[in-house]
Amino acid sequence: LNLVPEASIAENIFLGNEVMEKKLINWTKTRQEAERLLALLDVHVDVSQPVKVLSAAYQQLVSIARALAYDPKVLILDEPTAVLTPQETDRLFDILRAMRADGKAIVIITHKLHEVMALSDKVAVLRKGKYIGTVNTAETNPQALTDMMVGHAVTLNIDRPEPVNPEPRLEIQGLTCLDAEGVKKLDDVSFTAREGEVTALVGPSGSGKSTCARLAARLWDVTEGSIKVGGVDI
Repeated sequence: LNLVPEASIAENIFLGNEVMEKKLINWTKTRQEAERLLALLDVHVDVSQPVKVLSAAYQQLVSIARALAYDPKVLILDEPTAVLTPQETDRLFDILRAMRADGKAIVIITHKLHEVMALSDKVAVLRKGKYIGTVNTAETNPQALTDMMVGHAVTLNIDRPEPVNPEPRLEIQGLTCLDAEGVKKLDDVSFTAREGEVTALVGPSGSGKSTCARLAARLWDVTEGSIKVGGVDI
């Protein structure tokens, strides 16, 4: 992200690219321009507050707004959607398409094939540091791109046999947690991880995945709910 946590959102967006007037920074215009750039990304926050108060996803959008502030002819984005929600990703892609229509050249580095198919005009594939080839997106598909990336045919269908008589190993019921400021971090979360299975917790940054893991490991205190391991309430 390369942000200055203690500096304001507006300061971070225009760091090194300040809005000047008579050799002085025009803070009014700086804040107005910061609000305009963030509005393009459908972000509406107080740009005078320190950037550290924002979630990781919003900090990512601040970094993107900083790049847009330079009105770049070429924009290179390295995994820009890593911590964005699907809605935030869609909004970012709308901005990138508008920039493309305005004559900008955009390079996006990503491992998410559905994003490649949705956004790109052509795809350059790398494997083990070597350039493999370039294809037009309209003339390829995720399976073909996967084969190019790996170097041989790959099946995207995974055979997952059902476990036999799986017993509960970790049982989470009604888990609720408040942080030091009394803000609810988890609200009534329940799930069971059984033997012979892999249970995945998924969601964007700040959704509570890490909080849930810390609670299950008893690194944090539980406000409400129960945690059972092998049937024993811990």
